[in-house]
Amino acid sequence: MKILGLKSNAGDQQIKSAYRKLAKLYHPDINHDPNSHKLFIKINEAYAKLTNDDLIDEAPNFKEEFRRKHNRYVSEEEFEKRMEWARNYARMKSIKEERIVKIAFIQIRKSFMNRFSLVVSIISISIATILLLDYAILEPEKSICFIKNKNFDVTNNMLELVIQTSASENLNISVDQMDPNYHNFKLGSKIYFYTTPILREIKGVSNSIKNDDLMVFNYKSFYVAFYFYVILLFLPLITLFSRGPNVVYILSVYFNTYLSLIIMIIFLLTLIFN
Repeated sequence: MKILGLKSNAGDQQIKSAYRKLAKLYHPDINHDPNSHKLFIKINEAYAKLTNDDLIDEAPNFKEEFRRKHNRYVSEEEFEKRMEWARNYARMKSIKEERIVKIAFIQIRKSFMNRFSLVVSIISISIATILLLDYAILEPEKSICFIKNKNFDVTNNMLELVIQTSASENLNISVDQMDPNYHNFKLGSKIYFYTTPILREIKGVSNSIKNDDLMVFNYKSFYVAFYFYVILLFLPLITLFSRGPNVVYILSVYFNTYLSLIIMIIFLLTLIFN
C-alpha cells in the first residue's frame, strides 16, 4: 500500500488507478532516471500482491518453491534473471492487452456499430424512461365503470372481468381474486379503473374512491412485466457511461445493443397486439 501511496482500506479501483499513474511515471522507456527501473519493478510487485491474495502468502517462500519445483539449485543471479523475465513478460502481456482493447475501440468507432449502438441506446433509454414515468411516477387517471360479466379462468387461475365504462365501452381485464385488495366484486356493482396517463393502459381496478392503495392489478396489462422491460431497456446506460477504450464498453456495445433491440421489438409487438 505504501509503495502505491494508498491507505489500508483502498478499493480495487483506487489500487488500479494508483498503479497506472505510477507505472506511467516510472516506466523505464519514459523515465530515464537510473533508479526508475527498480522502482518500476517494486510498483509492479506491489500491484501484483494487492490484486492477488494468494500471491501475498506465497511471495516470502517463492524462491524455495521455485527451487523445489525444478529439483535443483538456482543461483541468486539466475533466479533474479528469471524473475526479471517474468516481470517483463507480465508487463508486455498487459501492454498487448491494452493495445488490443484500443484497436477494438478504434474499429468500433470507425464502423457502423458506433452510430447504430448510440441510436439503439437512446431509443431504449427513452422507452424505459416513458415506462417508468407512466407506471411508477405519474398519477393514473381514475374513472367509473361497472362489472358487466365475470368468469373464472381455471388455466391461469385468474378472474376475467368485463367492465363497462361510462362511455359504454366494454374492456376486458384479468385480476387475482386472492389479492387482499379484492373484495368480491359483484355483477353490476360500481368500481373504478385506473388508466396510465401516457400509454393509456388499464393498470387495475378498485372499489374504493378514496384509497388508491386498494387497487387490484390488471394482469392483462403489459405492465405485468414492468421490471423486466425497465431493467433491460436501461442497460445501454452502461454503454454510454463506459464509452472509451475499455473491455466493459467493447462488450457492452455488442451485448447490450442487441439485447435492448430484441427487448424493444418484444415490447412494441406486445403493445400492438395487447
